[in-house]
This record gives sequence, structure tokens and C-alpha cells, in this order.
Amino acid sequence: MAKKPREKINDKAWMDTYSDMVTLLLCFFVLLFSMSTIDAQKWQILVKGFNPDAEQTSQVVLDQIEEPEESTVAIDDDGDHLLSDDGGMTLSQVGQQTAEEQIEDFHDLYEYLENYVEENNLQDQIKLFEGEDYTYVMFSSNIFFDGDSSVLKADGKDTLDAFAGAIEQVSSMVAKIQVLGHTNQADPNRPNNVETDRFLSSNRAVEVLVYMQEKNIVSPRILESIGYGQHYPIGSFSDAEGRMKNRRVELVIAQDPSANINLDAVYNDIRAAQSAGQIDTQIIDT
Repeated sequence: MAKKPREKINDKAWMDTYSDMVTLLLCFFVLLFSMSTIDAQKWQILVKGFNPDAEQTSQVVLDQIEEPEESTVAIDDDGDHLLSDDGGMTLSQVGQQTAEEQIEDFHDLYEYLENYVEENNLQDQIKLFEGEDYTYVMFSSNIFFDGDSSVLKADGKDTLDAFAGAIEQVSSMVAKIQVLGHTNQADPNRPNNVETDRFLSSNRAVEVLVYMQEKNIVSPRILESIGYGQHYPIGSFSDAEGRMKNRRVELVIAQDPSANINLDAVYNDIRAAQSAGQIDTQIIDT
């Protein structure tokens, strides 16, 4: 019986796969190139380098990319407030110059911070109170941190930039800055785990303090951080609004080195002002 002739093996068949792969790679790089932008000036330099006599240096239609306009800054009708074109004011838009123009004494610091909060619609996240020789600032936790986290968020850093820029202008008048961290009692009937509760509030206060210290706005010797945990609630543990108030970070900025700025004294001043109708917002419920 005659043997079946052996099929001839094409030892170059791999070239088909290889050429397909190269084609796909070429298509991929063409796609990337089509999505990139071309620097017209560099392109002309490159072409002239290869062909110095060429009169037309580009065969590529280049889109004219307009540079984004810088935020414009205007003064409102009263001539007091600096406003960005969208009505909000940030440190990146108006820079240190804003604080330098507006802040001359310790009282101006409070007014500047109040304007910043109003113009950026942060009334729900930031509460302010001006004591006799201190300024109190309360930040709701969500502007700085996610739940059960002490990692400072980008929005929180932007807000601290604005506050730091303002404080720097009256740094010679600032005797002490306390950064106070608080948590909420999740179950109204059962206190939080002591270790978790204390560490979370302390770590949040330290994160804010470290960020401010790195700005070199005041001497590090006058910066303090304290973690109070759940033990200074300003709202009810039983409802969502109260729990949100309790999760917070506070700043107490004192002008007088001998000022009594312990938290009980500050809260008593705020309660008295609320009862007398001297402040518009309800900062403390309890």
C-alpha cells in the first residue's frame, strides 16, 4: 500500500501572526497620535532641521487651542468684598493679596473668614463665632474627612489654604491656635469603643494641625491639637442632624496669650450669644 505523501509544513506561517500584531500596534500608535496635541513651533523646527529650504513647514492642520482665561476678580457694589466671576472666592483665585488688603487687625480676621464662608456657600459646613479675644471656627467633618477616616480630603485642604492665608496676615497677633477633633456616638445607648473613638478624633485634629504647620503661618509652639472623642457633643446622638454636628473639627484662635479658651468657656459664650440673639445661626444645640 502506497504511503500517503507527508504534508509540507510552512515554516514561515508565523510571519502571518507577526505581521498582524505589527499592524495592530501601528494602528494603536496612530490612534494615540491622533488624540495628542502637536506643538506647532517644535514641529516647524523639526521640519526645518530636515529640510532647511522648505517654505511650508507643516502639512498638518493644527487646531488653535485657546489658553483658558484666568479667573477675573471684581469688587462688589459696597467695595468691600472680592468676588470671582462665579461668585465664590478661593485662595487660589485671589491669592494672598486678598488677605493682605482686607486684614489689618484681629477683628478683620473674623470678618474675612465670614465673607469667605458666605461667598463660597459653606454656611452648612463652617460655623464661626467671635469671642472677646478669640475666633472660633467649626468645620463639619465631611468637608475634611470621609467617614471613619483621618485622611485629609482635597476640598478640606483648599479650605485650610484660604484660612491659613488669612491667619498669616495677623500672625503677630495670634497667641494660640487650638485644633480640636470630635466624633459622634453612633449608638445613642452605647458609648463608642474608647481606643477607636480617641484615636480617630486625635488623628483628625493632628492632620489639620500638621497641614497648617507646614504652611509656616505661625510659630509651631502656639499650635495645639486635642482629641475629645464623643465627649463634647453639640447635637443629639439620636437624630441625623445632631450626629452630623457632633462629627467635627474646631479651631480656636486666641489673640491674648492669657486668654481662657478652654472649650467649656467657649461653648458658654456661644450659648449666651445664641440666647441673646446675637448670632444668626444655631451652632450648639445642647
